[in-house]
Amino acid sequence: GASLLAFGVPAVVDATDQHVHSPLDVEAVIEARTLGWILERRPQTEAFVHDQVRRLALSLDRERRLFNRTQFVFTSLRPGGGTTTLVLDIARELRAIGARVVVVEANVLHPDPRLAPPEGRPGLAMVLSGAARIDDTLMPAHDGYPEYIPIGDMGGKPHLDGCRNVRPLLDRLAGRFEMVLLDAPPILYSSDAELLAGGAHAAILVVEAEKVVTGEVKRALQILRQVGPPVVQAVVNRVRDKGGMGYYAAMLKEYE
Repeated sequence: GASLLAFGVPAVVDATDQHVHSPLDVEAVIEARTLGWILERRPQTEAFVHDQVRRLALSLDRERRLFNRTQFVFTSLRPGGGTTTLVLDIARELRAIGARVVVVEANVLHPDPRLAPPEGRPGLAMVLSGAARIDDTLMPAHDGYPEYIPIGDMGGKPHLDGCRNVRPLLDRLAGRFEMVLLDAPPILYSSDAELLAGGAHAAILVVEAEKVVTGEVKRALQILRQVGPPVVQAVVNRVRDKGGMGYYAAMLKEYE
């Protein structure tokens, strides 16, 4: 009986565990390959993570060259999924390969302090509401950050006014930049993400490993497909190497 329990209990736990652990769990839901995956960041994995981010940047640049897709909306399932960091890292890599890229901060639920504008400077919120021009909001590249548009002062509002105007905004930015990366709020927590995704060429769903379940991925995918961006892809973020054991740990050792 003890021997049966030793093998049976882990098997039952694995069979009933619906959490996303690897890209394979997401691919089973979306019925396609993920755009990429990012290993959990630690000092030991930083070089490998940098290579993975570079691959994502090259994939987006390939979408631009082959299919003329230049406007990408990134949205996670839950807050804290690492979307802003991922967007900034991809933007840096795109600049490194010579692409003209701009980041648009649109996460009203949790604006990133790294993209905060100088006091009194207008942001995306005022552009969408018609109270400011794009040129007044564009922040120059500095300290490793790409050119970006901050969200600006929301005035305490929980939603962006004028989200339906995001498409002409993205089209105007496309006239100046080769790539536009929009950092949107979590798709399951903010309706703004639906409006923003519907105005872009592609939506990138950022799935945080170990924190979300496959049912949430399926629900988010259904929402995005109803909204109607031409392409919906997924990136699995913070994949764990299981304490130095398993496939991803072996891959990291081979890379080193």
